[in-house]
Amino acid sequence: MKITVGIDPGASLTKVIAEVEGIKETYLVTMLPEIASVSRETLENYRSGKGQLGSARPEDEAWVEWDGHIYLVGSFAREFSGDAGMSELKYERAIYKTSAALGVIIDKANSSSTKRNLNNITLELTVLLPWNEYEDRKKFEERLTSVLADFSFRGQPLKVKLSSFLCRPEGSGLAMIRISQKGLDWFRDRTLAVLMFGHRNVTALQFSGGRMVKGESPEMGFMKLENKVLERTSGQQPLELSKAIFQANHFIMSRPDNFSSIKLENTAAIQGLARSRDPEFRLSEIKKITEAITSARAEYWKELEQWLDRCLPSELDEVIICGGAGVYLKPELNKYFGVREKSALPKLPQPGDRQVVPICWGADMTSEVEKAFDKLKTERHQKEALAFRLIDIFGLFTYFKAKAAV
Repeated sequence: MKITVGIDPGASLTKVIAEVEGIKETYLVTMLPEIASVSRETLENYRSGKGQLGSARPEDEAWVEWDGHIYLVGSFAREFSGDAGMSELKYERAIYKTSAALGVIIDKANSSSTKRNLNNITLELTVLLPWNEYEDRKKFEERLTSVLADFSFRGQPLKVKLSSFLCRPEGSGLAMIRISQKGLDWFRDRTLAVLMFGHRNVTALQFSGGRMVKGESPEMGFMKLENKVLERTSGQQPLELSKAIFQANHFIMSRPDNFSSIKLENTAAIQGLARSRDPEFRLSEIKKITEAITSARAEYWKELEQWLDRCLPSELDEVIICGGAGVYLKPELNKYFGVREKSALPKLPQPGDRQVVPICWGADMTSEVEKAFDKLKTERHQKEALAFRLIDIFGLFTYFKAKAAV
């Protein structure tokens, strides 16, 4: 059984696209970023108790085992106080995430009408890593090869041969898409930047003459804004806070006709963060949360603006933007690159104005990703901007498959 997998081991969500030889369906799997190491006794106690209730999907109750160690991955790890590992190297945690994701795909493929041979599995794998960890790709490949040779997923022994491996920096999938859209000559004749705004990292890749000439990936992702808000409020949980901030922004931005009349504190997402039951205290709490988000956003953007000033060249022909935090900061990014709303009057150039740079949002691929995976059209996934967040790995996966077919 040959499996082709693309994985983006993100700090807020692990995103996986996979195809299995002989199965027409293209699999899309997302998993939470948490990982927890537990003893066999702890796992067996869970399975003999609460684990007997219901029938969870493999990605929602995922665990892997090798060398006598058991690791829970995703939402299952969260039940055992697993953490997202924000202070750890992403490539090291990607080993757990990749082995678990592969186990999920094998489980799904083996649950289809035709049972698969689990004794001869080969894996073609492409992975996105932050630019600042790209140099560790060989270590990741060697360690993963060793793990996959003899591990188990949810108690099922597996032996997988890593037959093909491609690792690229975050943002590379967007560049591949743009080349396929515009052609190699167009790409070589321009100076472009790819900006990826993630939860942990922000990445800038600069291309000129068809080559990547510069890359940066500081830990200035959305979690930095989240931490600023946490410092200014009390009783908030990072996951719920992050989700509410993003969803409130989505609600406001999706109503451009009365954008200016909608206040942050009036959105259901922000009101849902208040913990007080007393009406007066509750209003005060909502106001405090709103003020914290507003001030934190302004500070966060100022830091990002200064970073963009430092890392981007003075002249750019185009900037390609992706990542969930990019959606959140769309008004600031439009203003920074000189983009004007269609309804606005033409603006006369002013002394000191920055060069106007055309923005290509997600390489204009959101609808293509939604077309590939119908479930992305649900209201929940629309609020999470999941299709937009998938574009980078979707582009790299498509490129990887085409390259393997040649």
